[in-house]
Amino acid sequence: MLLSQFELLLNKRQFPKAEDLELPDITPIQRATLDTLSREVIQGYFLTISNLSKLEIVLMFTFTVAIEPPTIFDENTVTVVFDIDGKNIPINLASKTFGTRNYSITVPPKDTGLLIVQPNPLKITEEEIEIRGYVNVSIFENDGRKIDLLFTPEHRATFYKRNDSGIEKLDQIAYALPTTTGGSLFTLD
Repeated sequence: MLLSQFELLLNKRQFPKAEDLELPDITPIQRATLDTLSREVIQGYFLTISNLSKLEIVLMFTFTVAIEPPTIFDENTVTVVFDIDGKNIPINLASKTFGTRNYSITVPPKDTGLLIVQPNPLKITEEEIEIRGYVNVSIFENDGRKIDLLFTPEHRATFYKRNDSGIEKLDQIAYALPTTTGGSLFTLD
């Protein structure tokens, strides 16, 4: 079932560089102002999952990348963890094809966890990452029972500025993403 869209960012500038803008009349003061105001960002996809059933379930998440350079969305650039019971459990790539990445997680009965998918700045060699696409979810190896789940997707981002003394954190933002149903309750079978 189609769940939501997603966007992962790393070192993406809030405003384009002045030289990237096709503004022939930009003054040095305007250029300096643009550079002073611009910040960079790391943004991840966060999905709160609540299993409302009395059964342990295994969910399969398929992330489909709209435009994919060959190495931009893999275990070398993206970290996936499932925070359940206060433990961040690393989630390995279950399978992949061109444009898709599959991850499976186990959610205990009557429990809630947080799936986190974000660029890993410690592994990335590219200067800037921008990955967009959409997420599908299904129950893995279900016996046909209907399972009620709550899904609450959001993006969380940290804005920062690099300067001579290192990196200065400036601001954080989190915003909810719409689901395909317009609500949080999904019934899967």
